[in-house]
Amino acid sequence: MSAANGIPFVDGHFSWPSDDPRLLGSRCVSCETTVFPRTFTCPNPECDASEVEDVEFDRLGTLAGYTVVRYPPPPPFVPSDPFEPFAIAEVEFPNGVQVIGPVPAGHGETFTLGQPMETIVETYYVDDDGTDVVGWKFKPVEVTDDA
Repeated sequence: MSAANGIPFVDGHFSWPSDDPRLLGSRCVSCETTVFPRTFTCPNPECDASEVEDVEFDRLGTLAGYTVVRYPPPPPFVPSDPFEPFAIAEVEFPNGVQVIGPVPAGHGETFTLGQPMETIVETYYVDDDGTDVVGWKFKPVEVTDDA
């Protein structure tokens, strides 16, 4: 089964299925505080409004931080067998919200803070029924010099 036919590891956190996947958050209609993931009330402690609207994040953000995980995290994480180290990126979106997520395999361990990152959806693991369980990942955007 391909990731295109997979199931999301958590419903409502990203648009799926989609050729243009986006993270889904909320914005307060009063103070415009934006958060990820979605919420049902304004998370700003200085705002007493309760009405929020759904927002789709831009697909592109910038790398705010990263780390390489060199040991299997505890459950509910499902490690590869054998375990392969992987990078986790913290990406800041134009709305100011920072979100963490894994980086696809094969994108190395060398990053530059501030570099552009793209939101994609890929398989996290295959469940016991053989179904791909998918989630968001942040892939470095290839920058080319056309000078």
